[in-house]
Amino acid sequence: MKILDVAPWGIYPPKYGGPNRINNINLELAKLGHEILLFSQGLGNNEKNIKNFRSWTTKIDKNYSEFRYVNLLELGVRALMHYPLKTPPIFSGSFLKIFSPKILSKSIDNSDLIIVEKPWQFEHVFKKNNQDKPIIIDTIDVEYFRVQSILKNKPFSKNILDIVKDKEQFAVENSDAVLAVSEEDVKKFSEYYGISKSKLHVAPNGVNTKKIKPTDYDEKENLKSKYGFKNKTIVLFTGSEYYPNIEAVSHIINFSKSLKNENILILIVGSCGNQFSHKKYNNIIFTGIVDKIEDYLKIADIALNPILSGGGSNIKLFEYMAAGLPIVTTYFGARGSNLKNNVDAIISDIADFSKNIELIADNEDFALNIGKNARNLAVEKYSWDSVAKKIDNVINKLC
Repeated sequence: MKILDVAPWGIYPPKYGGPNRINNINLELAKLGHEILLFSQGLGNNEKNIKNFRSWTTKIDKNYSEFRYVNLLELGVRALMHYPLKTPPIFSGSFLKIFSPKILSKSIDNSDLIIVEKPWQFEHVFKKNNQDKPIIIDTIDVEYFRVQSILKNKPFSKNILDIVKDKEQFAVENSDAVLAVSEEDVKKFSEYYGISKSKLHVAPNGVNTKKIKPTDYDEKENLKSKYGFKNKTIVLFTGSEYYPNIEAVSHIINFSKSLKNENILILIVGSCGNQFSHKKYNNIIFTGIVDKIEDYLKIADIALNPILSGGGSNIKLFEYMAAGLPIVTTYFGARGSNLKNNVDAIISDIADFSKNIELIADNEDFALNIGKNARNLAVEKYSWDSVAKKIDNVINKLC
């Protein structure tokens, strides 16, 4: 089956949560025999090389390619509005309407089914879909509540939220199926937008459990020596420069001051630490963006997820689980994961994070046990191939 996937930002190579989800699901759908064309718009996170500001095509796998659509005017608007406010590219569909790229119209006509990532481009795709192909929206988040948590009382927040609500409502009402990452999001779409639950399908976030695996003791210690962390208990938090992650880093800085174990070192990996990295802390290191997140998962002894806001679920959590790391997470951060407190992770208020980090650091058997249970849960329920099969079932019902 020919599937057109439309995304509002550059996807390949994926550097953070949303693109990671989209790319891995497309890879798995291609393995199931589908032919995937990904039409992505604009830049990926922290992407520098954009092929001399021209559109281009990347062959990602045998049955999976990305066409990257680049428009200079749109890049300027994103630089002036979306990046400073940390808002999503809510006007990406408007640029498609103005410039109407022929390749997108042709791809819509040639496809058997269309998946639209997020609501921003949905209306344009819907109106160009003259042959009435089935359209699925992969929501990833409930955007209204996510953007609300980002904007708070920033200038024009009400105006922007009104636009977000209108676009999201149009998308979920006019799609043939809605993919949500958790039962919590299904409930929100049903209650806030009045969408029938029969139209809503849970396709959770996931992880490549074949690529991300637990690390044995010797490899972990060798990597620690390589990075200059010998004899340290490494506590890991990863994330992009996205408000809930930035908020989490501020909490980590606060509770790190109450850690008594001098061997504990917290690594903040990714652009989430950019706003704080100019200061020095006794037990925190900011790495910035790294090429291989897998190396940091391998050297970590404990993983943190002190998330209090945002939408969907956190892909970092599933990466921690696949790596077999003992996890300390908030109740909000554990949404959509089926983690059980003191069985697969420690789930607690942020006020208790420092105590729980030291509890894990001082109890090797407990740490190994909850890490092993988290790994087993990731393999059983959250591998990308199992997520793709759930989406494939939805596709087959529509076609």
